[in-house]
Amino acid sequence: MQLPLPNELVDSIIDNLHSDIASLLECALVGRAWARSSQRGIFRQIVLNPFLRTDDYLKTTERLVAAFDAQPRLESYVRSLELRGFWSTNTRVDAATASVVQRLANMNDLTLSSINWTVLSPMLKAKLTGIFQSPSLRQVFSRDLHMPAFAELASLLACARHLKVLDLSADCVDSTLPTEIAVDCSEVYTP
Repeated sequence: MQLPLPNELVDSIIDNLHSDIASLLECALVGRAWARSSQRGIFRQIVLNPFLRTDDYLKTTERLVAAFDAQPRLESYVRSLELRGFWSTNTRVDAATASVVQRLANMNDLTLSSINWTVLSPMLKAKLTGIFQSPSLRQVFSRDLHMPAFAELASLLACARHLKVLDLSADCVDSTLPTEIAVDCSEVYTP
């Protein structure tokens, strides 16, 4: 008879597989002792990129929401979210993205890559503002973020009161610096 590995050892092994999703998926099938640790690795980082075909993107987000609905603890495993390639208006994509984003209250890192803020739906903007308000958010990275005005960018960043790291690359159409910034973060975030 073989003795099972201690859970601490299993967790340590699985933690070293954080970038190998295929192996984590296989580990999740080994047994109950391996499932939670594997799921933490699988759901650690989510990248949403609607640059894929719209139907494929919608199916992917639908499966992700279904997984969160079936096992709500999976939402708490997400530590990093990257939104990539939101350049054109698509209300179905925005609604699907918002349905994922609204479930991620415990994220530590947010990355916005190639995002045109002006084309996002008001609902998706509100959900993203909610993420900025989250007390767990510690790092924000941005590459190629296009905002309509510097004041809007500053208002969004002002909602992130617990940040430790801000790495920002943004273009603002109206880059005039305001004399004061009106910040209204209260209406969006509810833990």
